[in-house]
Amino acid sequence: ATTGAYSVTIQEFQTVFSNIYNSTYSWSWNSAATTDVTYGDVQNVDLADVNGVSARDSDYNASLDAPYLSSLKVVSAKLVSNANQVAEYFTVTPDPLSGATVFTLNPASGATNPTADVASTLILTAKDMYDNDITIKLPFTVKKR
Repeated sequence: ATTGAYSVTIQEFQTVFSNIYNSTYSWSWNSAATTDVTYGDVQNVDLADVNGVSARDSDYNASLDAPYLSSLKVVSAKLVSNANQVAEYFTVTPDPLSGATVFTLNPASGATNPTADVASTLILTAKDMYDNDITIKLPFTVKKR
């Protein structure tokens, strides 16, 4: 005799996929990185100059242009002044969604030369392998011309 398929629910639970890019992970510039730009200049930022370090497992240490098993993709980038969190001096191109690993800081139209060097932060937003947002903040300085 043939019997039909059946299922029995014993216990249900939500599965939360974790990732390596949590509080145990940090980002910094490598020693060759240029972390300042003079107002009005054009400058490239290479994700190969951004190093990721895992406090849990050194196998996950990698630069941002080649994260562990391609598990992270930068989707947006902006350079903001620390005092007001506004991207007032530069825009970032190309669109990171195009898969670029080198970005260009372009002078923002309508911006004015700062009267002193401006402490700033390059903010990169990435998506991990589970579509979580990962925010990477790196120090940068906008130099007066």
